[in-house]
Amino acid sequence: MAALAALIDGNVSIDLDSLPEEAATAIAERLERTGLEPKVSEQIIARVLELPAAVEEYYELVGKKERHELRRKRRRYEDQIGPVALKTDHGAGFGFEEFVRLHRLAPGDKGSFMTGERHRFFSRLAQQDGWRVDYLETAGQATACLFGWTDGVDYFLYNSSFDPDLYAASPGQVVLLAMIEQSIGQGWKTFDFLKGDEIYKARLGAAPRQLFRVEVSG
Repeated sequence: MAALAALIDGNVSIDLDSLPEEAATAIAERLERTGLEPKVSEQIIARVLELPAAVEEYYELVGKKERHELRRKRRRYEDQIGPVALKTDHGAGFGFEEFVRLHRLAPGDKGSFMTGERHRFFSRLAQQDGWRVDYLETAGQATACLFGWTDGVDYFLYNSSFDPDLYAASPGQVVLLAMIEQSIGQGWKTFDFLKGDEIYKARLGAAPRQLFRVEVSG
């Protein structure tokens, strides 16, 4: 913190965003001890699923209505596409390239998201420890992909993609459900959906978590 204070004395501003409350509070308190006046403000909502010990407990957690809907979507996927079999790739191999391919098939703004520069960025991430692509595959192609990171205790969902031609079979929802089930089987503690308060996260049982910004002007 002393090094940060020195930077600010040199007219360098600091802007730390997307911090959980405990981190924002600790950082602000340490900055205050150096004589600075940090501004802490609420930012965006994230959603985090606290994983139970067993898959059956998870389905109890989401409630009867959502449990019925999730199982209905899974059956529809199986009827229209085939068995739900989650696979995992590390590095910039098949799973990663399928993640990119499906991104570029998306309609609207999402379809133009995966530029060459972003492709290179995600490729570098994919080759670092902890990063993984989990995907559903049929006939030699992925139907939906999750790009995330784990430390072996918690899982963080960073990005996702699915085949828009298969929208009616809900591959995006089904791959999330399969990944949640796998995370429970691994004994992980949380499934963190990161920033964004989209309704599908709530339907999958994730609770809201307020994120904060810490700013100090130079």
